[in-house]
Amino acid sequence: MIAVPPSIQSIVELPSQIKRLDFPATDTEITDSFVWQDTQAIAGISGGVTVQGPRLVAGLWRLKGHYRAQFTGTTSVVNASFARLQQQNAAGSVNFFLGRIFHFNPTSLVQLFDYLLSISNVEGNTYSLDHVVGAEVAGDNLVSEVSLMASRII
Repeated sequence: MIAVPPSIQSIVELPSQIKRLDFPATDTEITDSFVWQDTQAIAGISGGVTVQGPRLVAGLWRLKGHYRAQFTGTTSVVNASFARLQQQNAAGSVNFFLGRIFHFNPTSLVQLFDYLLSISNVEGNTYSLDHVVGAEVAGDNLVSEVSLMASRII
């Protein structure tokens, strides 16, 4: 095991420069640092929404940002909204949640995250960012937002 003191870690992290502030297109493979933000506001009946974000290539990534959500309405233990990094392959998918809220009345959440992820180059695996908003019924109100900066270090 190698321990890197925090005083050195900030010197070691040399992410690539952010060259553009427009958001990457949906389901686009990203090889460089970027920012991504998505906000969904739903009032009343909705079957749920999934916003597919960019896909990350193999490398060392730092994901830093926040997930924010506010819900009022009908409490449901089966409905949730979240931001995730999802690994997909022929065997199925695995979710790594950046932030998640279950629909309990009332709920307000701001969740900060800062993850350093090493993504391997395994053939057949893809890694995508998604923002998922759960189903709503009449009288429900939800605002869900994810905002992050993804820095590719190597």
